Amino acid sequence: MSSEVIDAFREIQDRVISMVLINEELYKCEKPEVIDFFHNTLKSSLIFFRIIGL
Repeated sequence: MSSEVIDAFREIQDRVISMVLINEELYKCEKPEVIDFFHNTLKSSLIFFRIIGL
């Protein structure tokens, strides 16, 4: 595999790990406003990255 492909897989792996860590913290959280904040932030980020093509 080329180094570009390996780098792309590592970046995806890092993103997945980050998402897992955030989800674990959200499941521990008992404050709905915190969960709503993270949900809205994530949704906005996903829309933004989709628009710019990342």
